[in-house]
Amino acid sequence: MVETLMDKIFEDIVETIREPLLVQDQNLRVVLSNLSFYEFFKVTPEETVGQLIYELGNKQWDIPKLRELLEIILPENNPFNNYEVEHDFATIGKRTMLLNARQIERAMGKELIILLAIEDITERNRIEEERNQLVIDLQRALANVKQLTGLLPICSHCKKIRDDKGYWNQIEVYINQHSEATFSHGICQECIKKYYPDLELYDD
Repeated sequence: MVETLMDKIFEDIVETIREPLLVQDQNLRVVLSNLSFYEFFKVTPEETVGQLIYELGNKQWDIPKLRELLEIILPENNPFNNYEVEHDFATIGKRTMLLNARQIERAMGKELIILLAIEDITERNRIEEERNQLVIDLQRALANVKQLTGLLPICSHCKKIRDDKGYWNQIEVYINQHSEATFSHGICQECIKKYYPDLELYDD
């Protein structure tokens, strides 16, 4: 009776976990899973319980690195945490999963079981990659830009700018020296009329 009650409590705990969770025996055969696993991987309990993990979903869990983790690391009683696996799953497509596993006794004196928790971090990784790319793009942009800031002393008549050493510079010379901007010279229509009154103008 006690064991039955403990089994029921254990099953309830497994079911309340939000992430997909697999419970396997020492032979890596699934003995229990939760609703999150079935819904996320689009499989049924009949297709899952009693199967070797590597046979699940058209052998979509037959991943070499997962074999190493489950068959070599765990038997030495070494849990693994936050192990990232990228795989093209038959039912849900290419995903990046974060795996966590523990080997525990289901009850005192009973056989060891393996808990494998699975978290889909595909979207999180995508957002992280986009953010990193944005940072790189901004750094590149900043590396190519010199920004003029502060108070610029400018002559109200000739429009020259005084530099830090007290010298007066043509405005285009000063800006060229303190930014990435370059100048080309022309003459506006108002200045043509003022300085070249005899020059004929043709409006477009």
